[in-house]
Amino acid sequence: MGDTSQEVSKIKLTATDEAYTITKLTIVNLNAAGTTKAPTSEISSIDIYWDGGSKTGIQLAAGEKTVSGLNIVVPQDDTNILTIKANLNTWAGQAVSGNVVNLGIKEAGDVSTYFEAVGSASGETIYQAISGSLLGGNPMYVRRTKPIVIADEYDGTLGNNQMDLITFTITADANEDVALQRITFDYSVFDATSGGNSITGIDFYRGSTKIVELTDIDTISDISNTTSTTGVLSLSWLTEKEEIVPAGETRTYTLKGVGQGFAEDDSFSIRIAEETNTNAAELTNYNTLTADTYLIWSDNYKGVNHSAAYATTQYDWCAGTYVDTLPSNWSSWTKK
Repeated sequence: MGDTSQEVSKIKLTATDEAYTITKLTIVNLNAAGTTKAPTSEISSIDIYWDGGSKTGIQLAAGEKTVSGLNIVVPQDDTNILTIKANLNTWAGQAVSGNVVNLGIKEAGDVSTYFEAVGSASGETIYQAISGSLLGGNPMYVRRTKPIVIADEYDGTLGNNQMDLITFTITADANEDVALQRITFDYSVFDATSGGNSITGIDFYRGSTKIVELTDIDTISDISNTTSTTGVLSLSWLTEKEEIVPAGETRTYTLKGVGQGFAEDDSFSIRIAEETNTNAAELTNYNTLTADTYLIWSDNYKGVNHSAAYATTQYDWCAGTYVDTLPSNWSSWTKK
């Protein structure tokens, strides 16, 4: 929210038989599926750019705006790219977290209401250049803030001792704090001799401070292995507990564990998992997010404390579907 000049869509304009000049087109904000208009409270204005010109400060009304007096030249047997950028409202300016920005163009058959292009040689005017009446891009979801999760790639020596299994950082956008309720890791264990190995006593740290099981977070399961296996390890905060990354700041976290039974050529790899719950891009209440949601976070859109009752009744949480830094790099360990 509040960001300007956010690139939302690129539309390739192509001419075949002759060059055309587009003099009118209609910009529309669509739903995620691109099938109908969507609310625009999160959009302050939009700007369009093409090779040879631009038009800025376009205000949408009822989800769309027809712009006339354009001079978008599409050369014969060539293309011109139309780039659509959004200037977003702030949280105080009534932007709605979880709303979709999917800017595209609208036409309506062989009528001049929404689109006009004139052939340079023939002088013919055409009123439709797309198949159907709506053309959008990939949907983008507005947030008050966002987490940036980074784990550097690491290779180390696996031992039968306590190890820093993976170290990573979470940064909150400068607009608002990020609240976390769950984070999940993928792991892979290879047992070269099928003798059995495990990682026990797993602890989670913020910097040098331990985040305590059954006080702050739920019990962390051991990783037990008799041959070779893959799996997931989830860390969930307790009811009325959450991890806050302050706006504009970065926190460093480490997952520690004690190796047991590892022999030569055994290996262990771990990373922060990519989200699998693709149905929770929009805000929902915490209890709606199921066990297969790998990252549960909030942009504090509602602006109140996350009490137990609040977690069940208020829509302020989402999955990590569009956290684009996931999955993270692997942290890999091999027994020498």
